[in-house]
Amino acid sequence: MITAVTKTAMGSTTEFVPVEIKDKRMQTCRDCEHFQKKTVTCAICHCFLPAKTTLPGAFCPIDKWGTVEAVS
Repeated sequence: MITAVTKTAMGSTTEFVPVEIKDKRMQTCRDCEHFQKKTVTCAICHCFLPAKTTLPGAFCPIDKWGTVEAVS
């Protein structure tokens, strides 16, 4: 995930998942026992989920959601 965020921040990619997929990923995370509500992070991968769920190459470390095609 760090690579994907770095590329996005550096302007080498502007591709994100569709809003519907981001919302579905976030809901899956919110319903997960590893979701940390106070910091909106995952206790397993420690990622900030509002950012991670927008990235097409990101995936859940315990296979609750995976990579998808991006939209520009």
